[in-house]
Amino acid sequence: MSKNNSKRLGEILLGQGLITADMLEQGIRRQGQSAKRLGSTLVKLGLLEVGVLARVLAHQAGTPGCDLFSIRISGETLAKLSPAKIREFRVLPAGITAQKAQVISR
Repeated sequence: MSKNNSKRLGEILLGQGLITADMLEQGIRRQGQSAKRLGSTLVKLGLLEVGVLARVLAHQAGTPGCDLFSIRISGETLAKLSPAKIREFRVLPAGITAQKAQVISR
């Protein structure tokens, strides 16, 4: 488990230099008006990129993250697992060989 899990998101973002104190204050003010989470609010305001937020949240939770926007899954790989199975197992095939399948799950 990451030692960042006890820190609040704003503290982590500030500590890593990803936002300024002014940006954090702006996000907190807007968050109070919208009742949304701080990360979502910062992204909506254009102060933080969604991929950066995902990476920081994964690190905070002590879990590996995956940027799905940067992954390219070939049509051949997708064709090996039917849409019904993708929905049933809630996975995306990332790579398939004769012996094993690599999947992305929630």
